[in-house]
Amino acid sequence: MIQFKDLKPDQVITVAFHALFWLAISYFYFSASYSRLTFDDQNSVFQDHKYYDLQFLIPLLVGNIFKALLFYGNINFLIGTFLQKKRYLDYVAYLVAFIVMCYGLEIGTNYFLVELIPQTEPADTHPPDHFMRLVAMQPPLYLVMLVVSFGARFTQDWVQYEKEKRLLIEEKLKTELKFLKSQTNPHFLFNTLNNLYASALSDGSERTAKGIAKLSNLLRYMLYESNVNVIALEKELNYIENYIELQKQRFSGKTQVPQVNVEVDIDRPHGYVIAPMLLISFVENAFKHGISKNQMSTIDIRLKVEQQWLKFEVTNTVNPYGGEQPIKEASGLGLQNTQRRLELLYPDQHVLDIVPGEDIFQVVLSLYLTQPIVHE
Repeated sequence: MIQFKDLKPDQVITVAFHALFWLAISYFYFSASYSRLTFDDQNSVFQDHKYYDLQFLIPLLVGNIFKALLFYGNINFLIGTFLQKKRYLDYVAYLVAFIVMCYGLEIGTNYFLVELIPQTEPADTHPPDHFMRLVAMQPPLYLVMLVVSFGARFTQDWVQYEKEKRLLIEEKLKTELKFLKSQTNPHFLFNTLNNLYASALSDGSERTAKGIAKLSNLLRYMLYESNVNVIALEKELNYIENYIELQKQRFSGKTQVPQVNVEVDIDRPHGYVIAPMLLISFVENAFKHGISKNQMSTIDIRLKVEQQWLKFEVTNTVNPYGGEQPIKEASGLGLQNTQRRLELLYPDQHVLDIVPGEDIFQVVLSLYLTQPIVHE
């Protein structure tokens, strides 16, 4: 259970604002229920008796339960599930249904509290139409709840965006610093690879030459082409294909050759972009922890894109001779880093399922291929 002392300063501020908002609504109810007794007998000593009409106040306060259900349901579920994913018709339909449900429950509760429970004031108290007054008040109050819920959600998203923006800038600086410290001169590296490639061809080692060419393509993509915010999905897939071909060469001529199956189905092959180097970690993980030298290993890679939704599934057999540690590592740092990138670049637009098992390890990524959020 989360205690108040465990809350962060920004969380405390959020709780305080929400508490003040509901206190303000409750104060409005107190003001609206303020009345005075009016009797037919104009000479009554109670003619100017002031009071808070509990028959009116209590139903309003109880109705906060249903308004809060609409308020937080819109903030935490409807906006994120439908509106931010541009499913406008679904959002409107669910919102109307949600309003009708909350409004109906509140009106029903008000009817019970006002019409079925004996009145708390004398029978000649005016006005006598408590229930109709409550019904008439609800539409404006529900409109206020909707407007404020939109403002609260967009403010929350803006604060989260700024927080993640600062975090990503810090991580980017750290990554660039590490890269600069460990970077080998790319020109020297490529010149060396070209020399090795030419030497391998002259010696008649075509397999070695092809491997060097694949490695050169991988490095070129990593050092030059991937240094952008988005890249064509087909280029990312070419990089993955080069990586797979290079890995296959490791097992050429050996007894146990892993079976690698790749299926790609894209409705518009040239129409999508993606953040670079986002999918490769799942493939690297499969080769690193799913290959056994003692028995047949299988890696199945399936990628399907339809109407901007990408589904990327990597399934590999688990190396039974690696103990439990490879499984822990497989779901560890590398995939955690990728998951963090997904949270920063594609918030509320992806689902990542990591399913470790004794015999099979599976990763399934569903991603809506919009332009990722760019933190500059």
